Amino acid sequence: MKFTTIFSALFFMMSITPAFSSSLIYPTPTDIVQQYFVAIDAGDSKTLSELLSDDLMAWAPFSPQPMPKQAWLSVGQGFKTSFPDMKHEIVQFIESGNTVAVRGVFSGQNNGAIMGNPPTGNRVSCPFNTIVELDNSWKIKKVYVQFDQKNYEAQLMAGLTNGQAIAEATVRGIMQSADASNTEQLLSYFDTGAKHYFGGMLNTNEELSARVKALKAGFPDIKRDLKVIAYADGLITVQGWLTGTHTGNFMGMAPTGNKIKISALGVYKINKAGKVTEAWVELDSGSLANQLQGGLTTGKK
Repeated sequence: MKFTTIFSALFFMMSITPAFSSSLIYPTPTDIVQQYFVAIDAGDSKTLSELLSDDLMAWAPFSPQPMPKQAWLSVGQGFKTSFPDMKHEIVQFIESGNTVAVRGVFSGQNNGAIMGNPPTGNRVSCPFNTIVELDNSWKIKKVYVQFDQKNYEAQLMAGLTNGQAIAEATVRGIMQSADASNTEQLLSYFDTGAKHYFGGMLNTNEELSARVKALKAGFPDIKRDLKVIAYADGLITVQGWLTGTHTGNFMGMAPTGNKIKISALGVYKINKAGKVTEAWVELDSGSLANQLQGGLTTGKK
């Protein structure tokens, strides 16, 4: 009877040992890395932060320097904003000690702003390889990510032209048309219903055309030499000079022969079709008045 009791006790202990041992080794490094990718796809920054060690360092093709924890969390949030439906489909995990190698495919549609630029609407699908290292407290301490960044960018921009290039071409066309006083061509660069602000006042298309023609009549050699100083999110800012010689009537003033050089600033909001929807233009009118009265070297001797 005593032997039977001991045997029964041993059998019971053996029957629960696998479950007990399993609980000791859970979660495994692979389990933690799986949680990491689930949290990224869900945009769950709280869980991500808990999974990462405070001294985490991450490497990725788009950053020349390794990124600390907060920067890496920001990258995750940025991708979730840009690709709301993003998904990391894991093809393979390989675990060795505290290190897990991952092979998978990232996919998503760019329906959110990306690095300050409007969404392209394109879907991307990029294979990736990632190596994740855990510290002794089972926190992720290192992440190494590799993917074909050029392939990713090609998919992201497929069928699109560079937004800044479109904006610059539009502004150059506006300046050239204005210099030539070709108001019909000038207005072709503006969207129907575009708003024009000059000196803080809202102008109509007719007022814009009249101003351009008046400047050309007063300064037949007028030249707008403006350079792009900033571009972001469909807004292009240009700054430079308006030059010319006063050899024609201008705003009721007879020709003086004076040369002018007036600082100018323009901000243009441009849509995906390359049309201006809003424009803000400022000229130094005080300097213009002064130079017309002889404040700048004149063309007469």
